Amino acid sequence: MSDEDKYIEVKVWAAKFTAYDAKKLIKQGASILLCHGYITNGAKKLLNEAGIQYRENICSDKLKIDQPYHDE
Repeated sequence: MSDEDKYIEVKVWAAKFTAYDAKKLIKQGASILLCHGYITNGAKKLLNEAGIQYRENICSDKLKIDQPYHDE
């Protein structure tokens, strides 16, 4: 993946961020995850191994974005 295709920061409004979600995020090349809900232990392990920084249980008011993006 080229540097132009990578994400610097990903904001997630989900109540739970799982290992499945973490695998998708790692493939996207993100370096930071900000999550409204909690991050499962399996996901934390994968994020740590990939060197991705994360914060969980962030108030949704602090997750403001410039442009909405939804990956289906």
